[in-house]
Amino acid sequence: MSARNTAEAALDCEEIACSSKIGAFRKLAMPVQQGAPLEDARCPPDREELGRSSWTLLHTTAAYYPERPCKKDMQAAKRFIEGFAALYPCSHCAEDFREAVRQNPPRVESREQFSLWACEQHNTVNEKLGKAAIPCTFAKLQEMWRTGSAACQRKLERGDELTPEETLGQDDT
Repeated sequence: MSARNTAEAALDCEEIACSSKIGAFRKLAMPVQQGAPLEDARCPPDREELGRSSWTLLHTTAAYYPERPCKKDMQAAKRFIEGFAALYPCSHCAEDFREAVRQNPPRVESREQFSLWACEQHNTVNEKLGKAAIPCTFAKLQEMWRTGSAACQRKLERGDELTPEETLGQDDT
């Protein structure tokens, strides 16, 4: 799906999972009716929040996938990706992901192959969104999604609280 078609599909989708915080901020800039009751501020995840959480789940699943999976593991991984793509709450995102999976089916022969496949899928989406690519080396992916960076490991040993970036191996200070 092209960037233009994705943008058009986003306009057709009424679900919060298809929305963007940018649209929400525009609504916030509109005048508020006087006397309107205060509402609970918790909202369902929007497209960006859902995407970040989804990539965390996919990358972490791949990072913990068996190094030498049996046939049952490989079937389960393929079904997981198939179900994830079929049930993803953002309809145009799901359609785009299903097409990407058709063009580049999950490689589930090993942890390394599954991790690299997830990274390639993530970078395909990042490219469409104009975002920077993430490094697709197995060692870096394992650090980001399973073992943690050296700084993360030092903090864990000391019992210090970690920032979200540190838990993902993205801050090596």
